[in-house]
Parts: sequence; C-alpha cells; structure tokens
Amino acid sequence: MGQGVTHMTIINASPVQATVSAHVHGLMQNSHEQHTEVIYPQQSQLVSLTRQAAGDYRVDWSINFNNGTHAEWNNNLPPGHANRTMLLGNDRITIDGHQVARIKKGTSARHPHHDQGARFPAPIDVPPNALPAGRVIHLRSFKTGKNVQILQDGTIRALGGNGPLTRFIVDPTPTGYLRLRSEKFPQHYLALKGVAGQGGSACHLRAQMVCPSRYILRSLDSSKGIGFRADGSIKPSQEVGTGDGASFAIVFADVSVPPAAQNPYAPPPAGHNPYAPPPAGHNPYAPPPAGHNPYAPPPSGHNPYAPPPAGHNPYAPPPAGHNPYAPPPAGHNPYAPPPAGQYPPPPAGQYPPPPAAHHPPPPAAHRPPSASTRQHNVHPLLKPNTIIRLKSKKTGKYVRITKDSRMNANGGLGPLTKFRVSPSGKGFIRLESVQFPGQFLSHKGSVGQGGPMTEFVAHPVGGKNELNFRSIDGSKGLGFVQTGDVKPPTNVGRGAAATFVIERAA
Repeated sequence: MGQGVTHMTIINASPVQATVSAHVHGLMQNSHEQHTEVIYPQQSQLVSLTRQAAGDYRVDWSINFNNGTHAEWNNNLPPGHANRTMLLGNDRITIDGHQVARIKKGTSARHPHHDQGARFPAPIDVPPNALPAGRVIHLRSFKTGKNVQILQDGTIRALGGNGPLTRFIVDPTPTGYLRLRSEKFPQHYLALKGVAGQGGSACHLRAQMVCPSRYILRSLDSSKGIGFRADGSIKPSQEVGTGDGASFAIVFADVSVPPAAQNPYAPPPAGHNPYAPPPAGHNPYAPPPAGHNPYAPPPSGHNPYAPPPAGHNPYAPPPAGHNPYAPPPAGHNPYAPPPAGQYPPPPAGQYPPPPAAHHPPPPAAHRPPSASTRQHNVHPLLKPNTIIRLKSKKTGKYVRITKDSRMNANGGLGPLTKFRVSPSGKGFIRLESVQFPGQFLSHKGSVGQGGPMTEFVAHPVGGKNELNFRSIDGSKGLGFVQTGDVKPPTNVGRGAAATFVIERAA
C-alpha cells in the first residue's frame, strides 16, 4: 500500500541544454533517491520516480539551463503508477499542460547530488505504456557512455553517437512483447543472441528498472540479457548480469517542438482577439424589431402544411405520348456549330492585346532562385561533394563535430573538422561531417540529422573566402563564442562570431 512509480517524460522544447535534477525524499522513512539528467534541445528523456513504502514522498525539482536561467519547485509524489509529461519551455515549466514553475535568471541555489540512488531490492518491470508503440528511443550504455547501434551487417555495439544507426523504434509483437527495431535497417531487431534478429522469440525483451533512471533488457524468463564490454562489443547474453555493462539510460529521440495544441497557454494567432467586442452599433443579442415575432403562428386559415387540392397531383406523370427525355428529331444536332458567318469576328483592332508593360516579369531580385540556380551560382568551394573546413574568425580554430555529437570551434586539422558539401533536395547548402556521416552542422544549437534546420544560405562578408552561414529566412545563424561553444542561433549576427574562412580539405 502506498508504493508506485511515476514515469516522467521530460521534453526540452527550449533552444538550450538543460540539466534536470529530481530529489525524491521519503519523509517518514528518511529515504532519498536522486536523479540528474542532461537533456539537449529538442530531445527528451524518461525519468522514473519511485515510492518504496507508504507515507509522504516529496520531489524537489531543480533545472539549470546553460544560458544562465533556472527553475525550482517541489511537489508530492502520489502512490500508484502514472505516466506524465513535463515540458521545458522558453519561459515556464508545465506538467501535463499545467504550469508548475516560471523560468528565472540566475543559477539554482540547490546543489543536487549526482549519484543515481540506491538499487532496488529487485528489478521493477517497466509497464508497456511507458514505452508506447511507435516511439523512437536511444539506449545509452552506462559501460561505454555511448548509444547502442546496429550496423548494416547486423553487428550490435555500444559505440554510437546520436545518428540514425542508434535510433530504435518500439515495435511490440501482436501479443504485446517488447521489441526494439532499427529505424535505419528495419529488418534488424535488438536480439539476445549476439547479433541482430529478425523479430522472432530472441527479440522478445523484458524492460526493467534496477534503480532510478537505470534500465536493463532481459529475456522473458530473465535468464539472459543484453550487455556490453568497455570496448563497446556485445557480451554473450547468458553472461549478462545487472551491472554497468547491462544498464542503459532511455532517451526518447523522436521529440521535436510539441504541437501548439499541447500548450494551453499559447497566445491566439496574431491579430485575433477572441474577446474583442462586436462592431460598434451591432448587438448580437438585440431583440427583433417591434411588432415582429419570428415565432408567431401563420395567419388564420393558412396552413403551410395543408395537402394539395383534391385531384391535383404535383408529381403527376406527363401526358400520354409526351416524353420530356425523347431524343432530338433525326438529323437535328442541338450541339451543331452555328452557320458560317453567323458570329463574325470583331473588327480588327477593336480588342487589341494589352501592352506588354501591363504584365512585366518580376525583378530578378524578387524571384526566388531555383534549385538549379542555387547549384550554379555558389562559391567555388561550396560545390556539391567538396570537402572543406570552416575556420572561425572568433576563435582562430576550426569548426568540428565531436564523438559525442556536439558542435564547437576548437578543432585543428584532424578528421573531425572535415565537412562535405551535401546540398538538400531544394538546393540549399548542408555541411555533413566526413567522420560521422548523417550528422550535419545546423542553426538550432546542436547537431542536426539533415532536416530543414541544417539548410544554410552562404553570405559573403568581404574578405577572401569569408562567409556567414544563415538560415533560409535569415533569422538564425551558425556562430561560436570565444570559448568555442555554440552561440544561441537567434543571437548570431554577422560579426566575427558568425564569420568563417572556408578552406579546401585534403
């Protein structure tokens, strides 16, 4: 009585990284359980808060954003099992649509613990509704610190970043057993046999929680498990226990900015005021004109529903021998053209065509460039498939994507700083990592996967091969501060932080 687990899906819809701390305190038992998770922009993570006994349990929340803002609050942890959603917005925190805290300037005064809390006496099964069918997740290994991935040949290892090879779709069997299918290679499933499976019994998994925010994947009878060594290689399933090699953090990978319908506090569309008064002089509740009763009965003696006079049938058939649908007489074509000359053309010059100046083509500057124009009017070093480096004018070093899928401008001349010019289908510039294919520079503050936020327009600055890279609408840009960290894209101007010298890479 009083036990339970609350599975909290935390969505970071803000443009900056967030460090989330939840401290669960059992007041009567004086028990403590600590969760500390780092959640990148436009990603989410599953955090499970547990009650291990009856009595009052309180959760102290502390969230620090890396732009110098924070939020703090606390709430009671109810008994029973529940699934809830927390949304980290730009100015407030909501849980299931209800505001729980405002985001303030400064750093949280609380100093959270960083351990994961005590292990449970026995693993706790994760209910199916905490991992709904169709969701996409990452599995981050506690042994390697990397994400689990399946390669094209079916090899399973724990050495991935955040690319497509590490994305798994929750794909349960018709009978309800958990399966995790590779999004990149749909024929491959995570399996208890050392290599990828095809969806059979070796792919049926049992997800369990061994301590707060730490999960294991076992066979249905718990005799086998999925686990990895420190070098990222997979262990034989029968040798897998419940330690770091078998433990994972579950991160939802399919979360972008939630639809506006999920935000009950969203403002109405621009220019629309649902509470605006009616136009001057118009009263929608005004009574009808004097003497007019819209509900008055019909005049005396008039029955609008009276039957027709005797002997009158409004639906009577036509007279005998008359067929309103009879074909036209032989030789008569009702659609024949008029006799020649009946409709002579107008006199020459009566309807002259409008002057050409009435429909001038739009100025070249007003016409959006076509994909072919974008491909042919680009800088010589930005032609498709060219390998380049971007040297930041702010740091004097090169832009790179690191092994943990982060962008910075602290690179040298190694492989991490090489980018391939890989235009999108619409012809806009995309810069793809040569070392980590499928990962792109973006104007969202973190590494992209090739979508619209990785499409750039290059703007010459003035110096030789000096360019700014901005979003298509020009509202955001790629930029780095003096330390080499990413600058918030909406704060990027056109100065040194946003300026790069592009060089051809060997």
